[in-house]
Amino acid sequence: MRSLRLKISLIVLTVMVVSFASITFISIRSAKNSLEKEMISALEETVHSTADTIKAKNEREFKMLETLASLPEIRNPKVDLLQKTHTIYEAMYSNSDYIDVCILDTDGYAWINNGVKKIPFTERKYFQYPFTTGEKFVSDPFINKVTNAPAIFYAVPVFDNDSNIINVIFCVIDGLQISELTVRHKAGNERSAFLVTLQD
Repeated sequence: MRSLRLKISLIVLTVMVVSFASITFISIRSAKNSLEKEMISALEETVHSTADTIKAKNEREFKMLETLASLPEIRNPKVDLLQKTHTIYEAMYSNSDYIDVCILDTDGYAWINNGVKKIPFTERKYFQYPFTTGEKFVSDPFINKVTNAPAIFYAVPVFDNDSNIINVIFCVIDGLQISELTVRHKAGNERSAFLVTLQD
């Protein structure tokens, strides 16, 4: 009789241990899955928020360039490049956000420093892409050889009244501006977000 009670006790104990272990395993797994979902959701929210902020920044820069490109004297093919250069420099002179702003002719030449020197930008993608496609262009952040600091180029085509591309306007901004916008968005555990770009 005593042996039977012992066996029953062992069976009950075994069932209880297995049940407890199973419940513990299921609870841990469920908590882990729930935590993973919350983390993924938080990260996705950070990614979308950061992307929206950068998109708004890009659109603001393009809006500025497109406003310049729509000026009657800029759209007039009879106005020489140097005069157009003076016009855009006057419009941008008081804005400290910009490292430089230039307008290029159809051969890819531009006057730099408000007419100090005329140099070619023919091989630059920020000239080639708008000129050949008629679309706006933004570069990935890169180290500017002139300033030895991060920079970003924005460029738009200039159309005359017959919809011909007659110029390209580009501006250069401090690349750290985008980095600063990115790190303001916090991911899990208050970690700063970071920006990854893919070069062509």
